[in-house]
Formats: sequence, C-alpha cells, structure tokens
Amino acid sequence: MTDGFLIEPKDDVNYEFVYYLLKLKQSQLLGSQRGAAIPHVTPNLLYNVQVFFPPLATQKRIASILSAYDNLIESNNKRIKILEQMAENLYKEWFVRFRFPGHETTPIENGIPQGWEYKSLFKVASVSYGYTFKSELFCDDSSLKPVIRIRDILDNKTTTYTSEDCDKKYLISKHSILVGMDGIFHMCLWNGSTAYLNQRVVKIDSIEKDFCNYLLYFAIHPQVKFWEQTISGTTVAHLGDKHLKKMSVLVPPKELLQVINRQMKAFMEEKNALFIANQNLIKQRDLLLPRLMSGKLAV
Repeated sequence: MTDGFLIEPKDDVNYEFVYYLLKLKQSQLLGSQRGAAIPHVTPNLLYNVQVFFPPLATQKRIASILSAYDNLIESNNKRIKILEQMAENLYKEWFVRFRFPGHETTPIENGIPQGWEYKSLFKVASVSYGYTFKSELFCDDSSLKPVIRIRDILDNKTTTYTSEDCDKKYLISKHSILVGMDGIFHMCLWNGSTAYLNQRVVKIDSIEKDFCNYLLYFAIHPQVKFWEQTISGTTVAHLGDKHLKKMSVLVPPKELLQVINRQMKAFMEEKNALFIANQNLIKQRDLLLPRLMSGKLAV
C-alpha cells in the first residue's frame, strides 16, 4: 500500500493549474467520504473525475491569481516565524542569560538577579480546564458552536462544531495560552477565532497587568516540555493539575517588567495581525478556487 501517487501534466497543461485543480477535487472527494474511518483520495477515484481544461493561456492566468494568494500567505508565515524567533531570543537574553538593562551592576543572589523572584504559576495566572462535550455530537457544520480540541492547538484553528449547549465561561478568545494535556503536550498562543474549550485542554491567562501572555508562554513552555518527557504512564502521558502547581515563573522588578512586557506585547500583536491576514487570504483564495476552475469567473 502506498502513501501517495505521482501526477505529471502533459505539455499543453500548466502544472500550477493542475495543482489547484487537484486541490479543489481533493477537497470535494474527501468531503464526499464523511463518516469514513480515514478519508483518502486514490488514483481510481481521480480516474473517474471529469474536469474542464481551458486554453493554456487561461490556465496560466488562473494559476497566477491563486499562486499570488499562496505567495502572500507563505511570506506572512515566514514573518511569523521570524517574530517568534525574535521574541524567544529576547526572552532568553533576559531570563536565561540575565543580560537585561542594568545587568552589569545587578548582583546575583541564589542564582538569580537581585530583586527578581520566582512566583507560582497560580500566583501570576488563571488556570481553567475545558468542558466535557459529547464527542458523538461533533460535526463540521460551521453554523454551530466551534470547539477547540487537542488536535487543533498546533493549527490554531478548529473545524469541529457541536449543537451542545455550554456555559460561556468555556469560551476562548485571542491570546490565551492553550496546552494539550494528553500525549504530546502541544502549546499555542491562541490566535484563532472565539471558540469553546474541550476537555483535556487547559487555558492559561496571565492575571498580572505587566506580564502579557507571550511572556508567560516562554516562561512555562520549557516546564511543560519537561513534564512531557518525564511523566510516565501505562499508555498515554497526562498533564494534570498537580504538575501545573509545581510550575513557577521568574518575575523581574516592576520597572524592568514593564520594559520587557511592552516589547513582548508588540511581538504578540504583530504576530496576531499576520495570522488574521492569512486567515482572510485563505478564505478569499478558497472562495475564488471553484469559481475560477468552473469558468464562472472570467479571467
């Protein structure tokens, strides 16, 4: 059994056009397999698909329109990665190497700069857990309530919906830290749309005015990964309340905290703006795709 197959366009066919055509057909074919254990596209399925190929010049124009969206999305993704790296480097410079403004004249006491202190995670943040939704009610009907599951954390978006009612205290808005509590403890600073939190996902929000969630994310990320590596279980590792209560956050004096917080907040807001821009670009591209491919939209 193979994991994929190769499709090679002929000389009178634009390969980028074929890519977008297959992208559209794949989406349609996978959608027709709802309820299947593992939906997938096979060569036999594609062999029976009838498609319309416009003249080569039109194919190229369509491909150039759609690829322009993808190029912008990729450019924004690269900028997001750069921002993430800059923010992480800044955090390490201050909180790991202790090279902060005035470090030259600040004595080190008990392994940390004078005036700095460790605080329990629960002293600087609110910690809350998801609702136990009925999985049998999960569906892909976007007119219903969106639900964030563990698998949605890395993608920062959800395609799971439910008709089940739930208290609004389980709603997640932008910039909350989300951590998956089973298996691999994935983390994200949620940039997706407002949604409800499912069980086995924990939400962490700073309650300190001058300690934004991006700063808190970098403070607890290595500790979450430590527990991911050290928790042993019979089958799947579970991150629990007892593990979170052992986490601590290093906090500098107020004057320094305000400086680093402003910089981290700027990184967080710019990253979020790029993420939203990409979501809009993806939505526009996906709306154009079937219309261009069907010839309903002239080029």
